Formats: sequence, C-alpha cells, structure tokens
Amino acid sequence: MKNIRTAVIAGLIAIAAIVAAIIIIVSGNAKKGLYITSVSGDVSVSNSDNGTSEAVSAEQKLSQGDIITVSEGGSATLTYRTSKNKDTNYLVVLPGSQVFVTDKFKGKEDAELYLNRGTVISSNSEDLGAVVNIRTANSGVGTACAVSTVSYVIGEESNYTEVSSLGGNVYIQLYDDQGDAVNNSEPLGPARKARIISGKNGPYFAYLNENSSPSDYDAHQLRELFTISSYVKLSFTSEELKAAYDAIPKEDKSENEPEDLDTVTTPSISEAATIQTADTITTDELSSETDETVTTIITSESSDTTTEATTTTTAETTTTTASEEETETEEPDDYDDNDPDNDFDADIYTVYVVIDGVTTEQEVFAGGNAVQPADPIIDGKKFIGWDGSFNNITSDTTITALFEDADTGSSAEEGSHTVTVIIGSNTTTQTVKDGEAANIPATITLEGYTFKGWDKDFSKVTSDMTVTAILEPMSCNVTFIVDGVKYFTTVSYGGTAAAPVTPGSNSQGQSFAGWDKSLSNITGDTTITAIYETPSKKTYTVTFIVDGVSYTQTVEEGSAAVAPSAPGTNSEGKTFLGWDQDYSNISSDTTIVAVYG
Repeated sequence: MKNIRTAVIAGLIAIAAIVAAIIIIVSGNAKKGLYITSVSGDVSVSNSDNGTSEAVSAEQKLSQGDIITVSEGGSATLTYRTSKNKDTNYLVVLPGSQVFVTDKFKGKEDAELYLNRGTVISSNSEDLGAVVNIRTANSGVGTACAVSTVSYVIGEESNYTEVSSLGGNVYIQLYDDQGDAVNNSEPLGPARKARIISGKNGPYFAYLNENSSPSDYDAHQLRELFTISSYVKLSFTSEELKAAYDAIPKEDKSENEPEDLDTVTTPSISEAATIQTADTITTDELSSETDETVTTIITSESSDTTTEATTTTTAETTTTTASEEETETEEPDDYDDNDPDNDFDADIYTVYVVIDGVTTEQEVFAGGNAVQPADPIIDGKKFIGWDGSFNNITSDTTITALFEDADTGSSAEEGSHTVTVIIGSNTTTQTVKDGEAANIPATITLEGYTFKGWDKDFSKVTSDMTVTAILEPMSCNVTFIVDGVKYFTTVSYGGTAAAPVTPGSNSQGQSFAGWDKSLSNITGDTTITAIYETPSKKTYTVTFIVDGVSYTQTVEEGSAAVAPSAPGTNSEGKTFLGWDQDYSNISSDTTIVAVYG
C-alpha cells in the first residue's frame, strides 16, 4: 500500500510540475505590455473608445486609448514589460498630470505616450529593445538610455514643453500643429535642459542645452529622482538632490511630502521587481485510502530569481526546484543573461571637451554620443576641427579643439567676447562678459519669414561666436481666375506671381484687358482676376467747311457724319449746291466742303 501511495504522490508531483511550467509560460507571455505597477492618491483610467472610467489598482495592464489622470495629490508608476526590459526601467506620472496611451505596447518595439499636461519622469537607464517615448503637442522626446523629465505646460500667453536630461542623451523632435516634423531632431546632453514654445508660426526652441541644476526641480520630482539615484548614476548625486529637497521651505511642499529625505527609504531592486505570476493549485484528495493533502505552490519573482514548485504532504515534504531556464519563456536569440552589456549598472564615461584651455565635462552612457559644441570662435585663432570623435564613447575621453593662428582683428574687451547676431540680411554685434548670456531675444518677428529658433545656444558665452536666426521664407497662395476657371500657385513672400495661362478672349467674345491687381510683390494669400472688355469702335475727325468757316465733329468708324446747316447763298451771293463728297460711311479723317455756284 505504501508503494502505491508513493507512486500516486510521485505521479501528482510530475503532473504539478507540468502544470507549473505551463502556467509560467503562459504567465510570462501575458506579462508583456504597459502596466500601472504602483499608485498613490487619486488616479483614474478612462478609455477614449468606450467612454468607461475606473479607479486604478497596481498591476493593471493598459490598452491603446486609455487615459491616465493623476490628481494633485497622487502619482502613478508605469512599467513597459518586454522580454528584455528591467523593472527599473519605468515612468512616473507626477501629480496633476494626464497621459494618453496612443500606441499598442506589444513588448517588441518602442511605443509612445502622449503627455496632455503635467510632468513625467522617465527612467530608462538601458535601452533593452523597447522604451516608452514621450510626445506632447509640439515635441517628441526619445528617452532611450537616459533618465529625463518631460513637462507640458499650458500657459496664459503660450504653451511649452520643458525637457531635462539627468543622465544620457535625450533627442527632441519638434512637431507643428499638423503633426509634421520640423527640421531634424536635436540632442539634449546630461545636466542640460530645453524649452520648446508653441508659436504662431510653429514650435521653436526658447533655449536648448542650457545648464540645469537640482534647484530646477520641485519637491516631488526631487524625491523621485532621489529614489532613481539609488539604482542609476545621475548627473547629480543623491547628496545634491537631497540638499535641494531639504532647501525647499516646508510650506512649498505638499502634505504628502516628508520634511526631508532622511525618512525616505529607497526600495531594493529585487523588492521593486517582485511580481506574483501564478495562483495556488490544490489537490484535496489523493485517493480513497488516504486523507493526505498535496498542495502545489508556484511563484515567480523577477528574472533574477528562481522559480520553485513545492509539494507538501502531512506525512513528508518533497521539494522540487525547476531552474529558470527550464520554465521561463525562452529569451530571444540575441539576448544573453551573461552579457555584461545587459547588466543593470550601465557604464558611464566622462568626456572632457577642451577649448582654448577651458575644459567642460559631459557624462555619457557606454556606446552613446557626446554633445559636440558649436565651432568655437577664438580671438586671433582659426578653428580647424576636433582631435577626436564625439560618437560611440566607450571610455573616459578627452577631445580638444584644434586651432591655427589667424589675424582676426578682434577688439573685444579683456574677459569678454564678441557675439555676432545675424537676422536675415541684418548683422549686429555685442560684447558679452565671459560666462554670461548674450542679450538676444527668445523669439523675433521678421516680415516674410517664419522664425524657427537660433542656430546655437548663447546662454553661456565662453568665446567669440556668431548666432544666426533660423528663418524659413513664408509662402503665399495665389489664385488666378480666368473666365470663371480657377488656377492655383504658390509664391515666396514678396515675389512675383506667374500667370498660369495667357488669356485671349472670353466665352462672351470680350477681349482680355489686364488683371485686377498687380502680380508683383505678393505679401499674402491673394486672388487675381482677369479683366475682359468689349472693345470700342475706332473714331475719326470729320471737318465741314461752309463759306470759309470750319465745323468739326467726331464720328465712329462706319457711321455717318452730321452736316451743319448751310446758308442758301454764300458771301459772294452764290447759291449752295451741296457737299463735295459723301459722308454717310466715314472710314478716315475727312474734310467736306460746301459747294456754291
């Protein structure tokens, strides 16, 4: 009997192991997607497709069309789970924010969230195959291999997007109101910030790659960044973030914020990543001959832990442990758990940029690109290039600007620099103290052009430089109307429109007499109409001479002249006999004389 019981238990253990493997495989596939992994305060999810709205719970999977709304006292953490991503790659939606799920998060490729208002913090310390990029009304932000913040602010005068990088390079693409990309994407380096303003003529950078500091962030942002700093090396240390947080007055912090960060405990990576993926499976009865109970428990934590299948009876305990390789869904061929490139702690290297003895530093993730400065302008020197590459940084690197002697004739004061500002055909210069910002407006208006921003950052001038306004010629739509038919063309602002056809006579037989307005100096959308007229007949001068006196009249071609009254006799007493020629069909200037006899 004991042997039979042992065989039954062994069989059930085998069945439980198979069920465990199936559950884990199915569970592993189901995990892929975008999840709300933690919530605090009032957070809701509504769906634009079906109009439903519901309160949020942790481990809620999100779908395309979902709208996540966070109250002023709440926050939500979103995690994009794929076969490669770590649970420490996540997104925090801060208080007062709203995001739309505009893509399908399939776990295979990058996807996009639309930030309708508020702020999100993106922690993507590694690009492991699929990241969450952020889109606003005027910008798209690529977040791979970076920790960044993105805010969309609806202001009284204008709306703007604020982006900052706290580690790694962030790439910003501007978009116009029609959703079309404007110019090429721009890199934003570590410890740098940018602001994109929605203007009348499209988005533009108010500033780009301006230095940032911990004091730029509010209390909630600093607390989240302080937590992230325990996992990832940021541009600012944990001590710097804590000091900035503690410096904020208590009255400027929300009720949910601690007075200082000494009481904040950052969770370990394993605690943050633990997820229950299977339920308990219970078999209450083994056979009619025993009252023993077999309980099989299958749990799975993060990818860094093993999966256990434990079988327990009242008589004895049997433990079966299946390795992760045997139970987890098979990883793609191009992913290696032993590859150091897939470790969480990505290498960060320092790039030292030396320009005329002045050194600046950038921190770049391994394999990333450093931000190449604008070509420096140094008094008495000619810049000829860099001695190294800013791309694919794989070690601490020093890159030096190369110069050759040149007579520039610069007259800038000692400790200051000459900044040349070019706006169209107008050039001005100004003298700026070293390290200070040039006095250049954030935006300009120039007739006939759309202002797209400035070609380089002028917030901290360290050498002579030229700043040029990026101007895009405006175009005007011109509509020609010829005998009721419309023709459309486009002309550059101030240009001359070319008529699409050469008008002759119209459908009514009238002749083309010209256009109703000038075709040159077009400065706005214009409609130009062809003018037609019925031509008037040719006229001639007819002169009647009666007894030496002339009578003149104008007569249309082919018409008859009207003879004046002639006296019966002339001054010589002769009698009027008639006129010397016919005047019934005038075809030229004519003189007609009264005949006397």
